[in-house]
Amino acid sequence: MKRLVFSLLTALVAAALCACGQDVVIGTETDYIHVDGLYVDTAYQDPAGGDLLMVYLCYTVFTPDRTLSVDSRSTALTIHGAGSFPAAHYPGQCDFMASYYYSSYLKDVYVGAPLAVAETFLIPRSALEEGQVITLSNQRIPEMDQLTLSTDDLILCPGEEAVAQAADPTGYDRMLALHTPASPAAAAQVQAAVNGLSWSCYIGANAYQVTFSAPDGFAISTPQEDYQGTYTVEEGFLICHSPDGDPVAIPYAWEGDGSLALDLLAAFDEKDR
Repeated sequence: MKRLVFSLLTALVAAALCACGQDVVIGTETDYIHVDGLYVDTAYQDPAGGDLLMVYLCYTVFTPDRTLSVDSRSTALTIHGAGSFPAAHYPGQCDFMASYYYSSYLKDVYVGAPLAVAETFLIPRSALEEGQVITLSNQRIPEMDQLTLSTDDLILCPGEEAVAQAADPTGYDRMLALHTPASPAAAAQVQAAVNGLSWSCYIGANAYQVTFSAPDGFAISTPQEDYQGTYTVEEGFLICHSPDGDPVAIPYAWEGDGSLALDLLAAFDEKDR
């Protein structure tokens, strides 16, 4: 994990706040949290056509005295002079950052068991100019509002995979390996284990079902639509390609009894991707 480099401006502003009677800790760490990095995807394309960039806040939660419950949408990031920006969960945005928890679901953090968390923000490009003080607030994490950062600490990366490489090289390499095309022999073994079978799950009250057929066909039924196509086998994923729409990546793993387990929740539950 990389520690952020403090800027002289950050120190001066924080000192000024202290002089005004506010209790501000200069830095990126308290007893409860350590900020691992602030990253900007400079290649991000705003779907609405605006001039917004995706900003990633990566941190590790430590809890010395109590159980905390955290998610990836509870922090407000304030750039002084530019406004406050709430975190939001964007499905699939951190798929290659395997070491970081990125979800809309609350997860408990216990004493002695730190958790690495990622949060994402859409922030106007103009707000990210150099020399601006950044503060954070999150009611779920004590002392987060005592941290002082700076836009000078932003790490610029050309694309979300570049962010993952910079923020979580170990997790990125692990995910890249799982997305490597399987060898013909391994692919044939997976096909033999799934063809002719169906898997299903419920997300809330909604049913999702996937059925596989020889040699490489699939059919998916969701509450929104039914569609079919062909699938390819990677080292850790089945990639379902339909004529229209984006591919669906379904994680799989071999069980001890030789059967294949598919994680449909990871594929379809947008709150947890």
